[in-house]
Amino acid sequence: MELTLTFLFLAQVILVFVLMIRVVRKNASGGLPSGVRWLVAVFFTFTLLFVVIYPELRLQVLFEENVAAGLFEPLYPTLGLLVALCGLFGLNRLMHAWQHQQSRIVLLENDQQRFAKSRLQHEQEILAIKRLYQQSSHPVFLYWQQRIIETNEAAVELLGRKNRDQVLGRALTDLLINDIEQREALESWLKDCQQQGCDRLQTAFEHQLGGEVPVELSALPIYYRSRTVLLIWCRDMTAELRHQARQTRVERRLQAVLEANDLAVVEWAQDGTLLTVDPRLAELMHWLPESLKEGMDFCDWWLERCEPRDRRRLSEQLTELDQGRSPFISGQFRVSTLQGDSAELVHQSTLVEQDGRSIIISCFADLTERYADERLLKRLSAAVYHSSTATVVLDQDLRVEYVNPAFARFVKRSRLECTGMTLPNLGECFVDSEQRTRCLRTIQAGRSWRGELKLANSDKSVRWLQVTVTPVDTGSGIQYVMVAENITLLKERARRLSRKALYDNLTGLPNRYLFLDRLEHALAAQQRDGVAAALMFIDLDNFKPINDTYGHGTGDDLLKEVAARLKSTVREEDTVARLGGDEFVVLLRNVEKPDRVQEAAQRIAEAMARRVNLPGDIELDLSLSIGLALAPEDGETAQQLMDHADQAMYNAKKWQGLKCIRYGDPDAEPDPEQAAEPSRRAAV
Repeated sequence: MELTLTFLFLAQVILVFVLMIRVVRKNASGGLPSGVRWLVAVFFTFTLLFVVIYPELRLQVLFEENVAAGLFEPLYPTLGLLVALCGLFGLNRLMHAWQHQQSRIVLLENDQQRFAKSRLQHEQEILAIKRLYQQSSHPVFLYWQQRIIETNEAAVELLGRKNRDQVLGRALTDLLINDIEQREALESWLKDCQQQGCDRLQTAFEHQLGGEVPVELSALPIYYRSRTVLLIWCRDMTAELRHQARQTRVERRLQAVLEANDLAVVEWAQDGTLLTVDPRLAELMHWLPESLKEGMDFCDWWLERCEPRDRRRLSEQLTELDQGRSPFISGQFRVSTLQGDSAELVHQSTLVEQDGRSIIISCFADLTERYADERLLKRLSAAVYHSSTATVVLDQDLRVEYVNPAFARFVKRSRLECTGMTLPNLGECFVDSEQRTRCLRTIQAGRSWRGELKLANSDKSVRWLQVTVTPVDTGSGIQYVMVAENITLLKERARRLSRKALYDNLTGLPNRYLFLDRLEHALAAQQRDGVAAALMFIDLDNFKPINDTYGHGTGDDLLKEVAARLKSTVREEDTVARLGGDEFVVLLRNVEKPDRVQEAAQRIAEAMARRVNLPGDIELDLSLSIGLALAPEDGETAQQLMDHADQAMYNAKKWQGLKCIRYGDPDAEPDPEQAAEPSRRAAV
C-alpha cells in the first residue's frame, strides 16, 4: 500500500511537470483540444486534493520506509509548494474550460439567431423583389443562365402574350425582332452586365400580333434564391419615340417656317450677352455674318445699327424687358445697311426662364419687301377701284368676293348686293345662255375664257361686255378674276360700219355685196335641197326726169317709198336690195312653182301702181320694168342669174308702154299677148 502511494505520488509529480510544459507550449501555439484540457484540469484537481488532504501521510510513508528522511527532508517544503501550485493551475484550467464551454454555447445560440435572422431577412428580400417586379407597371425580367426565370404581367402585356408561361424559360434574345445586329448587341450587353456594370440598351421586341415594340433595357445583378441573377427593367419607348418624332417634325416645320418666312431667332442674356447665333439675322439687317459672335454684347450691337429715330424707343422697350416690367415686347424699327440703304424690320422679344436663369428670345423678320408689296398692292387696289374696267374676284366656289364700282354700275346693283352672289346667279344678267354655259364649263375645267356677253339690266338697257375670266392659283386655293370691259360703243360703231358697208344708206336695204352673199347661200341651198330660187331685176321708168324736175330730195323720198313698198310685198325669208340709182333686185327663196314668181311680180307691179304722195304736196304715178330669172333653169351661178335677169329687164324696157315684166331668154323678142299692164308715166 505504501509503496503504491509512493509511486503514485512520484508519477503525479513527474506528470505535472510534463503537462505543465505541454500546456505552456500548446497555449502558445493556439491551445489544446477540448478533451485534453478537461483531462488536465481533472488530474490537477485530484493531485491538489491528494496533497492537501494527505501530505503528511504520503511524506511519512515515502521518507520513513523507503528513503532516508534526511535525504528528502529539505525538499519537502518545495515539493509541497510545487504540488499546491499544480493543483491551483488545474483548478484554474477547470474553471477556464467551464467558461469556454459556456461561451461556446452562447456563441452557438448567437450563430443560430443570426442565421435565422439572416434567413428571414433573405426571405423578406425575395418577397420584396417579387413584390417589386410583380406590382411594377414596367416590364421586369429575372434572368439567369440565359433564361428568363421570373417576369410580371406588364412584360406579358408588352409582348402580346397570353400568360407568363409563354415567356418563362426563353432566352431574352428570342424575344427580339429578326435582326442579327440587335441580337449580337443584346448578347454582348448581357455578358457585360453579368461581369461588370453596363449602360442602358435600346432595342426592339417582337410583338405577338406582329410589329415591333421599341424598349430601353437596364440591368442590375442581385442575389436571389442563393444565386446571382440579373434584374432587367424594360421601358416601353413607343410613346417617347412618337413624341420625339413629333418633336422632330415640329422642329423641322418650325425651321422650315423660319426659313420660308426669312425669320431669324437669337437667344441672349439679360446683360446683353449673345448666347446663340443665327446667321440669318445679319442677312436680314444686311450686315456681314462675321459681325455676330457668341459672347458679344448683342444689345449694343442691335442699338448701334438701329436708326436714331427708332433707337430711343427700342432702348426703352429693352429696358422694360430687362427689368421685368414687361415680359413681352414687339415693334418695328429701321436699320442702316452697309450699302447705306434703310431696311425695315419687326421684332418680338420674350423673357423666359431656362435652366434656372432668365434669357431673352428675340425673333426678327424683314418687312422691307413686304411693305413695298403692300404699297404696290394699295396702288393697284386704288387703280382697280377707280378703273372704268369692271373687275370681279371670285373664290373657288365661284362666289363673288370683290367687285369694283365699275362692275356695280354695269349691272345696276350695289357692291354689297353683288358680294356673295355666285357666278351663275350673276350671269343671269347676261342674255346669251349658251355663252354663259360655255364660260362656266371652260373655267371649271381650269382654263381661261374670253368672249362677248350681252348684258340686259333691269331698266331694259342693253350693254355689250368683253369678258375675260382667268383662274389664279393663290397657293391656298383657286380663285377666279373676271375682267369686263364695256364695248357697247364699239359694237354700235361696228354695227354702223357693217351696215354702211352692207346696206344702202338711203333706203336701209342690203347693198350689192350683201345681196350677192345671200344669193350665193340661196343657190347653195337650191343645189343641196333641190328647191328653186328666183331673181327679179326692177328698174323705175323715167326716174331721171323726176329727179331733174323735183330735185334730188324728192328723188330720194321716192326711192325710200319704193323700197318700203317692195319690202311689204315679199316674205321675210326673201331679200330686197338696192343695187344703185333706181335699180332694185328681189331674191325669192324656196320657190315651189314658177307661177309663184309671176304672182310675186304681179303683186309688186300692183303695189307700185298706187299713186305716191311725197312731201311738198307732190303726187307721182310710178311705172317700172321687171326682169325675171329662175334657178337652175336660167343659171346655176349668181353671175349667170344676174345676167339673165338684167337682160330680161332691159328687154322689158324696150317694150315700155306695152309690157313691164319679162321672162325667159334675154335674146328672145317680147310676146304682145303676154304683155302686162302698160307702164305709167310720172305725172303730177
